[in-house]
Amino acid sequence: MQIEIDAYDGGIINIEAYPIPVVVDLQGIEAEQVTPILLDHMDDVESVIGQTTLVEVNEAGISASGEAMGTGDKAIRAIQMAESGYEWQAQIGFTSLENQNIPAGRSVDVNGATFSGPVLIVRRSRLREISFVSTSAGNGTSVRLAAQLTHSFSGSRSMNSTFAKNSPQVLCAALCLSGNLSNPEKYFKEQVLDAAHENYRGHYGIQRLLLAAAARNGFQGDPSLFASGHHQILKAAFSTADIGGILSNVASKFLLEGWSGIDHAWEKVAAIANLKDFKASSSYRLTSAGVMEQIAGNGSIKHGHLAEDSYSNKLYTYGEMITITRVMQINDDMSALTRIPRMLGRKAAVTVANVFWTAWMAAQATLFPSNNANANYFEGAATNLSATSLQSAVTLFRQQTDSEGNPLMLEPKFLLVPPELEVVAQELFSSRNLNTGGASTADRVPNANFFENKFVPVVSPYLSNSAYDGYSSTAWWLMGDPEATDVAAIEVAFLNGKQEPTVESAQADFTQLGLSMRAYIDFGVATRDFRAGVKSKGKA
Repeated sequence: MQIEIDAYDGGIINIEAYPIPVVVDLQGIEAEQVTPILLDHMDDVESVIGQTTLVEVNEAGISASGEAMGTGDKAIRAIQMAESGYEWQAQIGFTSLENQNIPAGRSVDVNGATFSGPVLIVRRSRLREISFVSTSAGNGTSVRLAAQLTHSFSGSRSMNSTFAKNSPQVLCAALCLSGNLSNPEKYFKEQVLDAAHENYRGHYGIQRLLLAAAARNGFQGDPSLFASGHHQILKAAFSTADIGGILSNVASKFLLEGWSGIDHAWEKVAAIANLKDFKASSSYRLTSAGVMEQIAGNGSIKHGHLAEDSYSNKLYTYGEMITITRVMQINDDMSALTRIPRMLGRKAAVTVANVFWTAWMAAQATLFPSNNANANYFEGAATNLSATSLQSAVTLFRQQTDSEGNPLMLEPKFLLVPPELEVVAQELFSSRNLNTGGASTADRVPNANFFENKFVPVVSPYLSNSAYDGYSSTAWWLMGDPEATDVAAIEVAFLNGKQEPTVESAQADFTQLGLSMRAYIDFGVATRDFRAGVKSKGKA
């Protein structure tokens, strides 16, 4: 039987493994004409529906046609449901080869549309399979069989479709609503949230989830048996793949809240890089030295030359595991399912900040040596943060040159300060006028603040924290924008571009009575280019 599939429309898709929306760049996807067609991304023989004979990738999306050849019970039931009128949706399964993370507050143009962060752009990928799914993580997908090809098909399930009470999506939404997740509409469709609210009214906890999952595997019981039958309930619940996925899905959303709940000041002054593995990686920033020469009358263009600035980075894994104990489960402590991942997310964010600012402080002698060998450091009584000293920093910043002494023409963007200088930095940024003391003279004295709205204050308590070598309550930096140029003082690299921690849930091992939840993040920090900023020691 012939199958035609509209598999992907180039828009946002929501994937459980990622806590933020995902967009697959259509220009960077590799696709074979013969590709498996599966049920719910399961690669067992029972779930193989067929394979494609044609896959088309263009600016409109990914479409495919193929043959239904599956003989397993699952595949046969899926085809029978489609023949009976069930409107399956489609979803692509892919291997990510290169990712780009767009943080909140920024946007990117991909597939002919603009997407606002936070969003993960999969720049390069390989199509692994196309699946029949009951509810797609995106929009505009459809599956059509030969019998349906003679009439039109909407491509999406009706907005009035009824979601099963115990579907994984509804259970995820119910748990998130019970845990008071902020902005749940960011993660779930309206009809899913409506179903969760209608069926559970914001009262869905760990016990009901585990009992529902256990019941799907034949366990019959009610909450009164939770303490005495705890081990059997866990064993039955984790016999299905749904429970681990639901727990991880819910935890990832609360983990992201914890991750986003602290200030990521380092993101303003760091370049973000993607690494594909944990091996030490050497990178090169190609800098074109000098200026162009006038073309001769014969039209001959001379060859220029590139200088390579090399630097290296290496990824490390940081993580922690916490158990939702048997006591928490018997007490139906919903806060454990929300508080623990929030805490893990916050700890991951603090870990990245701690590693970054430790590396930043350690690199000061290299980036901004006190002998001013890099022509980007100044000190003395007149270097306390003020309009006068800021003008000195701007001058020094604009005087930065390349290897041949030509001005780099970089623009300063951020004023990096410790908390002790936050008010002064904010006044320089937001005040329209400055007090010039002009009352002592009859001459007119300008008092307009030239720096109004010019240099965005970035405040980090690490800079003046005595637990860190090199701390100072008076030092400050004028930095360029690493997003606007390839010149950055320091770099943070992540594995495959995943800038948030990953959270996973599973039944604890035999020595523990509970559910284990672990979070981890892969990143590395490395020093890059001293030309990215200017440092003032401030008044000693």
